[in-house]
Parts: sequence; structure tokens; C-alpha cells
Amino acid sequence: MKTAKFCLIALSAILLCTCASTKHTQTANEKNNDVIFHSVAEMPRFRGGHLNTFRTWVSENARFPKDPIQEHLANNPNYVPNRPVLVADGTVTVLFVVEKDGRLGNIRIINSTNRALDTEVMRVLRSSPRWEPGKQGGEPVRVEFAMSITFQQQ
Repeated sequence: MKTAKFCLIALSAILLCTCASTKHTQTANEKNNDVIFHSVAEMPRFRGGHLNTFRTWVSENARFPKDPIQEHLANNPNYVPNRPVLVADGTVTVLFVVEKDGRLGNIRIINSTNRALDTEVMRVLRSSPRWEPGKQGGEPVRVEFAMSITFQQQ
């Protein structure tokens, strides 16, 4: 019983410290206008739509990258056309922030299966047209999104 009570008190103290620390950090960040939101009153919009509209744009602009091994075999005079060449399909999960001016920033790959796919995802997201920024209290704010992009060779 005493152990359970001690654990409950310790847990409460940890939560209290965490909340106080988070609030302090957020206040400091607010002064620098660096707060990144995950949900706001008016979410960012891409060409009048939401994240699914952006997914469509990404799929239209992404190209399945050439595998260096496949390219080498294709250029090799001893290449056997009937020999299967393995090109890895895969999924890349990316985080990005829609900035106050609608640009995409802070683009980070958080889960990857293939470096060539990562490079293509970064290329496409960096070439994205501007979004309508998200708003909180009528003011533009930074909003972070996570998105998975799957590449399948057809």
C-alpha cells in the first residue's frame, strides 16, 4: 500500500514537472514565433484541399528512382534481359512543417526503406507549391504534418 502511494506521488511529481517544463518551453518559443502546432483552428490547405489533395500532387510528381544496380546492368554489355532485376519498392515516412508563409520547411525523413526513395521524397516536397498557412486566433502559425509515401513499381 505504501509502495503504491509512493509511486502515485512520484508519478504526480513527474507529471507536474513535465507540464511546468512544457509550459515554460512553449512560452519561450512563443516569444520567438517558433511554436509548431499539430492541430489548429484553421488547418493549412493545399490548392484549396487538405492533406489528401497534397498526397495526389506528390504521387503525380514523384518518379520511381532508378536503382543504381539496375542502371549498371542495363549499361553492361553482358546484361541478360531475361534476368530479373530487383528494384526495391518501399515506403518513406516524412515530417514537414507548413510555415507561416505557406512554404514547406523542416522536412525530415523519419522512416525509410531505401535512400534513393528518401532523395526523391525530399526533391518532391522541396518543389511543392506554397500552401495556405494554418491559422490560430486569425494569425498564421506553423503546422507540422506526417505523411507516408509508398513507391511501387508498375
